[in-house]
Amino acid sequence: MNDLGYAIVLRREQSGGDWAWVASVPDLPGCVATEETPEGALQHIKVSIDDYLEDQARYGPGVPMPSSEPSGRFTIRVPRWVHRRLRSQADSEGISLNQYVTSILSYWVSQGQQLVPAANPPSLRVSENRVKQCLSPAGTALPNE
Repeated sequence: MNDLGYAIVLRREQSGGDWAWVASVPDLPGCVATEETPEGALQHIKVSIDDYLEDQARYGPGVPMPSSEPSGRFTIRVPRWVHRRLRSQADSEGISLNQYVTSILSYWVSQGQQLVPAANPPSLRVSENRVKQCLSPAGTALPNE
């Protein structure tokens, strides 16, 4: 984040065989800076942000507000059998249900895994069965709650 609250994304990209550091601001479409070093890209993006905001204030529809960071908290409803199984597994690990579910989600996200393929949402039934298999001890029948 910069002083104004806009998140800056810094990544290394290859273009035409050359590597460069690219800094961008998701809340400011087209606000991008490319340099040979990460420090250079971050320094350049600060100037780009100032220029972008000045142009928007002068010629554009106005200055967009920075989006807020996710709170890290959300509510989810699951079938009772899933809740029961997760609670049981958390208890056996000696941790809270919240810690257990957070560790599972963190692992899947870090692996780039998706339970429901983005290109094929109707396959939810397959994914649901996959979840049941992951939560079920081998050979255990699961209820259809």
